[in-house]
Amino acid sequence: MNHTKTLQGKGTSALAANRGDEGIGLVRIEAKNLEGALAVIRERFGDDAGVVHTRVLRRSGVRGLLGGTSVEVFVSDRESVDAWRRGSFADLQAEESGGPASSPSREEPSALQLILEKVEARVAEVARAQREQESQGALPRTGLSSEKAPESRAAEETPPPPTIDDTGLVSLISGLLDRNGFSEESRKWILEEARKIDSPRGNADQEELQLLARLHVGEIIRPKLPPVVPIVPGEVGRPKVVALVGPTGVGKTTTIAKLASPFHLIEGDKVGFITLDTYRIGAVDQLRRYADILGVPLRVVGPGEKISEALAALSDRELIFVDTAGRSQKDATRLTQLRDSLSGIGELEIHLCLSLASSPEAILGAVDSFKVLDYDCLIITKLDEAYRHGVLPDVFRNAETPVSYITCGQEVPDDIRPATHQALEALILGDR
Repeated sequence: MNHTKTLQGKGTSALAANRGDEGIGLVRIEAKNLEGALAVIRERFGDDAGVVHTRVLRRSGVRGLLGGTSVEVFVSDRESVDAWRRGSFADLQAEESGGPASSPSREEPSALQLILEKVEARVAEVARAQREQESQGALPRTGLSSEKAPESRAAEETPPPPTIDDTGLVSLISGLLDRNGFSEESRKWILEEARKIDSPRGNADQEELQLLARLHVGEIIRPKLPPVVPIVPGEVGRPKVVALVGPTGVGKTTTIAKLASPFHLIEGDKVGFITLDTYRIGAVDQLRRYADILGVPLRVVGPGEKISEALAALSDRELIFVDTAGRSQKDATRLTQLRDSLSGIGELEIHLCLSLASSPEAILGAVDSFKVLDYDCLIITKLDEAYRHGVLPDVFRNAETPVSYITCGQEVPDDIRPATHQALEALILGDR
């Protein structure tokens, strides 16, 4: 029979020790970050504890702004961890409980969580190697400290791996920002924050140092991420009207089809289409094909016609998507005309579509120029055609609006997903 006791320690929210009759137990450590958790492990257990599991805990906040994260680490004595890694740890648990071991349900690991686990595993591996050397008399006990050991024949023959301080964490972060196309303005404030980081001590190879640099950049940009707000349908008689606007070629028409499909086919909402794009050859036919496939009504509003009539014809819908003609961010006259065309709509949400395949200058130009429309949200499109995403921190800072969706291909309706903070963070750091 297991029992639990709670310990308190510096840098932790709680330490819960669960020990079984056979002396096999886990200690749970929760800290603000991985470095804090490892510091507690070193302080309380030295090198006699091994890490069983690490994950990031996310705390809810108001619209994603006031939440935060912490790191949860489970450690046990070295023998138990080694047994677990050989596949017998589950058997020991089963013997204690009198039944087969079961895997606790948990969330799908995020990219950030996997990085944490890799970095921690590397540090633990190096510490274990040092202990083996100590047991053979090759080196004195050094734990996870980066202090140099006295010279010995073994040390001369096998130089230690580079330390985090030797390699230069800020330099690695700078390289990461360069590879992902961050602007000089974004580089400046991120590197300023990076210089404040109290890096953990220990040996690590270049791959693990790169992972640690990526982790720190994620921690720095996370508080700057915008809110994420999905589309919510209205009701019959008071439908939600969502207009997609943006420069030519950002994929507005295809995005409407991607958005409408799950609402209509899965959620069962009554959806309707309106198009104002009668200028581009084939634009109406493209949206009509999507409308026919989905079985939803389409209304076309030509030059000089009022959108109010089309809205009245679709008043029995719960969600209406409005397709608009692409506008150059340099054409102030046409942007004003588009604003006037949409002004007759009551409860309207305007989503600005921005293609990551465009140049950073074009993307930021659209963010500023389309402000005349007072857009409510951003939709990030054409992720599949982009190589670097470092412009996004500038986009979020200049737009000051939530993000609703991300599109990543031409397939309708598959290649779209609601924006999440985890997805935005991974996107900025170069993941797809």
